Amino acid sequence: MNMEHTKKFVLMDPRFVRPSMRDKVLSRLDQDISNILDSDASDEAKAKTMQPLYIILKTFITHKHQDQKQLKRSRRQLLIRI
Repeated sequence: MNMEHTKKFVLMDPRFVRPSMRDKVLSRLDQDISNILDSDASDEAKAKTMQPLYIILKTFITHKHQDQKQLKRSRRQLLIRI
């Protein structure tokens, strides 16, 4: 086994670990999607509301190295339109 490719892990107390911006954005999108699906709105209304969130998610996944500020700005703009 070549030691250059060995992974090393460190155990950390979870209280000292801050979620990354990526984790925060994905968590918020997940929460938004869950709220829409759990609402009493019709399926058509849910689909119309979900479409911008899917666009944000697709953009986030395909451009994961995109500037985080730009992603937050585009998310806010799309949610304002809803």
